[in-house]
Amino acid sequence: EEFKKLVDDIRKTELALGSSTKRPTESEKENILKLRKSIVARRDISPGTTLSEENLALKRPGTGLPPREMERIVGRKTRKFLAKDTLINLDQLES
Repeated sequence: EEFKKLVDDIRKTELALGSSTKRPTESEKENILKLRKSIVARRDISPGTTLSEENLALKRPGTGLPPREMERIVGRKTRKFLAKDTLINLDQLES
C-alpha cells in the first residue's frame, strides 16, 4: 500500500513538472504572426535592381520572409517592380 502511494505521488510530481520541451501556448500562437517581422521593400524598387540593406526593411506582420533570410536576399536582382512595403519573396528575385 505504501509503495503504491509512493508510485502515485511520483506520477503526480512528473505531471506537475511538465515537459522540458518549450512550446508556445495557445494565446502566444495567436500573436506570433502579428509580432514577428518580415522583409519588405523600404521604397519602390525597379526591376533589375540589386537588393541591398538600404532598400529593404523589417516590418510587421511576420507573414513573409523572416529577418534571418536577409543574407539570402541581399545581392540578388529583382524580376519585377516592387512597391514600397511589399513583402519580399523568392519568386520576385532572380536566382
